[in-house]
This record gives sequence, C-alpha cells and structure tokens, in this order.
Amino acid sequence: MDDLAGLSTFDGDTLVEQLAERFSQQKCYTYVGDILIAMNPYSPLPIYDARTQNQYKGLVPKDSLPPHIFFVANNAYETMLRGKQDQCFIISGESGSGKTETTKFIVAHLMELCRAGKKTLEQNIRKLNPLLEAFGNSKTVMNDNSSRFGKYLELKFDRTGAVMGANLSEYLLEKSRVCIQSKNETNYHIFYYLFAGLGPVRLAELGLSSPEKHRYLAGADGSVTLTPDHAAKLTEVMDTFTAMNFDKDDVTSLVQMLAAVLLMGDTNFTLGANDAAGFTAGSHNLTTAAALLQVDEGPFKNCFLYSTSEARGEVFNRSFNLEQASDNRDAVAKAVYARLFGWLVTHCNTVLADADLDRTKCLSLGILDVFGFEDFAHNSLEQLCINIANEQLQAFFNTYVFAMEQAEYEREGIAWTAIDYTDNQPVLDLFLKKPLGIVHVLDEESRFPKGTDLTFVEKLGPLKEHVSRAFVPARAATDLSFSVAHYAKTIVYRASGFLEKNRDSLSRDVINCLRFSKSTLVAALFQAQSSSRGTFRVQKAERDKGPARKTATTVCSAFVDSLQDLVAKMTAARPHFVRCIRPNATQTALLWERPVVARQLSTAGVMETVRIRKLGFSNREPFAEFVRRYRTIAFPYHAEVPATGPSCLRILTAAKITDYLVGKEKVFLKYYHPDRLGQCVLSALKAYLFVQTRLKGYVARYRYQRLKKAAAAQREDVFRMFSLITGAGESMGARLVTTYTQDCNPTSKQKPWLKALKEKEAKAAKAAAKAAEKAAAAAAA
Repeated sequence: MDDLAGLSTFDGDTLVEQLAERFSQQKCYTYVGDILIAMNPYSPLPIYDARTQNQYKGLVPKDSLPPHIFFVANNAYETMLRGKQDQCFIISGESGSGKTETTKFIVAHLMELCRAGKKTLEQNIRKLNPLLEAFGNSKTVMNDNSSRFGKYLELKFDRTGAVMGANLSEYLLEKSRVCIQSKNETNYHIFYYLFAGLGPVRLAELGLSSPEKHRYLAGADGSVTLTPDHAAKLTEVMDTFTAMNFDKDDVTSLVQMLAAVLLMGDTNFTLGANDAAGFTAGSHNLTTAAALLQVDEGPFKNCFLYSTSEARGEVFNRSFNLEQASDNRDAVAKAVYARLFGWLVTHCNTVLADADLDRTKCLSLGILDVFGFEDFAHNSLEQLCINIANEQLQAFFNTYVFAMEQAEYEREGIAWTAIDYTDNQPVLDLFLKKPLGIVHVLDEESRFPKGTDLTFVEKLGPLKEHVSRAFVPARAATDLSFSVAHYAKTIVYRASGFLEKNRDSLSRDVINCLRFSKSTLVAALFQAQSSSRGTFRVQKAERDKGPARKTATTVCSAFVDSLQDLVAKMTAARPHFVRCIRPNATQTALLWERPVVARQLSTAGVMETVRIRKLGFSNREPFAEFVRRYRTIAFPYHAEVPATGPSCLRILTAAKITDYLVGKEKVFLKYYHPDRLGQCVLSALKAYLFVQTRLKGYVARYRYQRLKKAAAAQREDVFRMFSLITGAGESMGARLVTTYTQDCNPTSKQKPWLKALKEKEAKAAKAAAKAAEKAAAAAAA
C-alpha cells in the first residue's frame, strides 16, 4: 500500500510489515497521509533519472504515481505558486537515515522545476552541497557521510516560480572534531581530499607528510585510508571554487590554513620550570604554520605558551601548564577551521544572493537538514546539543500535526475525539526552560571562574524531580554522568569537558596575532565578530587597528539562539515533513532489521500520525482562501463569489467531495482532498481552455473570412480600374495612330486640318502686313 493512512486496521506490527514488504520490493518511499517515510536502502536505485523527474512535474495526482521524494518537492513548489505562501521541508531522522541525500534530491528536483530562472544561479545552487559536504561532513560510526553541522537553505522565487536567489544559514558546527575523533570515525572530508589530490610536491611545500603521521587525522586507531574518490572530490571542490567566483589567492590561503591546522595539532609540549609548558626540542611545526598563516613567528609561538593580561598599566604573562597548552593549541586550531567555514558560507551567500530581489514580493522554499539523533559510547556536549535540536524538531512536529490540529477543531466547533500522543515538550523544557534547565545551568556554571564539570553535575541533581521524569542524576558523588530519556531513547551523557567546550574561549593574544596577518583572508577571519548564534559573517574589509574585542557568547547560548531562529523560520512557512528511517544499524545495502525500524517508527510517532491522518482533517483552509483556489469548480470564471460557508459547500458538492467538515470560518479536509480538488480545478481549467480555444478559433475564422471578402472586393475594384484604364488607353492609342498616319502622308488631301491651319496662318500674316503699311503711311503723313 502506497499510503499507510488508508489501512483499514493499523497497529505497530501492521506498519512494520507494510514497510518491510515495500522495502523488499525496493520501494523506499511510503506516504502516511501528507508525510513521507523515506527508507535508506544504502544502495543506488534507478529512480532518480530525468525520465522519473519529468513524471513528477505540474499538477500530478498523488495516487497516479508511486510515492517519491520528487512528488513532495513538486507538491511544495506547486503549493507555493498557487497559494503564494512560503513552504519548508523538515527532514528528520537518526544519523545515517539518509537526510543529506534526501536534501540533494529535493534541491535537484526544484532546480529542474524552475528551469526558466537564472541558469548560473541554478548551477551554483546544485554545486553548493558538495562544497558544504567537504568542509562540514565526516565519517561517524553511524554514517559515512554525516553532517556535523545544521543548515537551512532558503530558495527565493519570484511569483512565476523562477529561482532568483538563495541564502544558507548554518548552525552549530562540531568544532571539536577537528582535534579529536572517536574510534572508527574521521576528521572532516576536506583534509583527506587534500592528501589524495594535491600530490607529494605540493604537500611537501605545505610541510605535510603522510596523513597518519598527523595527530588530528590519525584518530583513535592511528590509521588513515585514502581512496581515488577522495582525489576526484578535491577536483570537484576546486571546480566549485572556480564556478562560484572564489578568488585564487583566497583558495591558496584556504589550503595553507588547512595545512596550518594540521601542523598546529602536531605541536608537542614538554614540562619546564615552575610547571610551565615549553616546546619539544626539534619541533618546527609552528614555524611552518606561522609561514603558512603569514604571521610573525615569535608572537605566534608565544601564544601557545602563555597568555598576557594587563593591570594598572602593567602587562603580565601567565604561563600555561601542559594541559592548558594542549587545550589552547586545540582551541586555536578549532577557531581557524570554524572561521574558515563561516567565510565559505558567507561567500556562497554573496554569490547566491540577488541584490535587486524584492524580499516583500518573493516566495521562499526552505530545506532543513540537521544532524540526526546520536548515541555514542561517549556522549559529550556536541551530542547533547544535537539531540536537543532533534527534540525540538519532534516537538515542532507534534505541535503542527497533533496539538495545532486538535486545537483548531475546538475553535471551529468541530466534534472530535482527542488522540493521545507522546508530548515531548516537558523534555524540551528540561533542557531549555529558565532558570533550571540543563542548558541554562551549564551557562551559569561556565561563567563562574571556579566552576567545574563536577559542580555542574551536582547542580543538576534537583532535576530528578522534574515534571518530565526524564532526568536520571549521577549515581555517585564523583560521577560525571547523567541520563535523559529523550523521545527516541535514553541517552547517557558524560559531562567531562562540558564547561571548557561551552566557554569555547580563545586567547586575545591569538586573535591579535592572527588579525594582523599579511594574508587578507586570515586577517579578515579574525576581525570577524561572532553573532548571537555563534556563527561568523566574514567580510574582507579594511583592517581594524584597535585591540581585539572579546565576546562572552557560550556555545549553549549561541545554540539556543540559533534554535529559536530556526523554529521562527519553520513556523512562518507551511511545513512538509519527511521522516528518514534506517533499515539496519550497520549501513548494509538492502538489509532489513525489524527491531531497528520498529523503534524508529515508535519514537517518531508514526503510529499516532497514521491515526490522526486517517481520522483527522489535516488541511484547514479559511473560506476566503478556499473560494479563491477552487471557485472555478462550481462558479463561472468571472463571477464574484462570496467567501462564505454555502459557497464552500457548493464547491465541495460540485467536486463530489465527501467526508469533510465546515466550521465557523474554515473548511476541514482530509489529507487527500486537496489533490482531488486540484484535479477538479485542472479539469475546469481544461474546459475553460477548450472553450477559449474554440472561441478564439471562431473569432479567427470570422476575421479571416471578412479579410478574405474585403481582399476579393479590393481585387475586383482594382481589376475594374485597370480595365477602364486599358480601354481608354486603347482608344487614345488608336487616335494617335490615325493622327500619326495622316501626318506621314505627303498628299494634302490626307492632311486637311494642316492645310486649313496653314491657310489661316497665311491670312493672318497678310492682315498683319496691311496693318503695318497703314500705320507707316499714317506716320509719314
């Protein structure tokens, strides 16, 4: 069955059996009403080619084609154009469930749908994802291409549906991955691309050796595997830099900065006098790193050994111990990479933006792709934030699908039996609600100079009485672990390093050194200020000559701000939900593990979704909007239709729609009704077009006949005129011939008129002569 909401009987076992049967037939997409379940096959399927894309274009009936992510993309696009309302895709699921690939398919199909727009812009949007994957994705134990940051891509369209611009928002890059990875995990892809694609000569120029000899790449097991695909990916990244107008010097600086990050990680320290850290003898990594970053070697090295402070006009140096020196080294490396990532996003947004686009008149279509729910052997602050984000997405899903829908029934006076569902808002409050939420306790403790991870965990103790009953405190006084029962599963968090990661502090000495680099890119990166969301909007501008300003933004406070910003964007648009499911825990192609799937279906609320989609009315349209969209089904095209309940009833009756409700101000429809109504509108439009075509044909033929008759009459008039001219010409010609003949005859009889003329002229001459003689005689007398 393509749509599980159509099941006559439904329970957990039936849902799993239906999905298992479809998966065995390599049908990875299934509808639950207007929600799409996407099973990750971990294997390429031949269902994404151009032929398939062409099938999912325009007003396509939902039941006429198999479920597909292309239908969801097309439906959102068509809904945006018809309703003139912003849309968004909310793609959720555990890590490794296929969210990133789903995002790629959506973007590819949207670019296919709006091909009449700007070609270069469309191509750049397509190329954006490989670039972001290179710098923001890595291999984890759950996913070989896991997104280690959240992104929300907004595509801007004009009213005709042509793409006019785009904007990318990035959230919570996992900076700690630059310095440390768990077993069977890797650093960000771009580092391995460099080693596979640059060649030994260029690597030597950058001071790099084999990848396994660099601490930040060796990982937990000390081995690194490079593939030919890595080299091809580097070529793709470099081509993207060219296509998106990255400056060549900036790309060169970027590569040097990545090399400098690795060299900083190779720096080792030894214990000196007074427990102060010093450099290991023979270490030249920082010398090479300073040259790559184009900063003075001396001040740069000093930043790794001590920090400076000023009091009463005097400058004091505070030496680092071994642990502090290592933490500071890693902090610098993380800061360089994070700001570099921020610059990439800023530049891409500059290329994708349209300065002339009227923001008040454009339509937007957002695509949310965030890291999935995670549970590792050691869950740190990064996993805490990631799982809170997924908890927030689940809460938004519950609010939109269950709470808002049932509240709407009550407001409109619709008789309804409430459906119970698992509300995770209390768990979200456990994390985020002030003043006792876990995140806010962590922020407060991070601001205390004497705060430690242990004191933080101790202050969480009272939360065991929280209304959510989701918090389990540490089992012993010195235990740094605590547990939280998330919507997906219970997770044990290890608070070791929580405060240090949350403070995310970077020495002002480091900032002051790097912001005056001779490299314009490095200088720009460290002049940029962190936003309230923890991201960097890097602009290459004139250098600020003043001292570095220190920001007090913690990782958690920035995370909360970014989460609020994300929810605001989703709330302002109409959401389209895609639930991605992992069929097994080992990423094995086409392998089905029932317990893994059943757990995800249960925690994602799919059972409750099937029930409310089967019994409820997921589409709720105000009378005015309903009449505007569908009036052509029952009313003349140019009729003025009042936005009232009776008008809506007339339209629904004409469309032969059943099982609907009409409230006080809205029409309540089943999830499949808009598709049927759309087909009725399409049929009405086809009828109008048929009549219009015939009428235009009649008018054209009538005008043609009139023009034809006028042309015939005109031809007759012209023929008559030329006939008269011809007749007159022939008569005149005959007379001229007769005259010419007479003129040429030598006998005077043949020229009587000439003889008469000469006689007349002779008489006149004689008369004139006589008159002259008389005049002369008179004068003589």
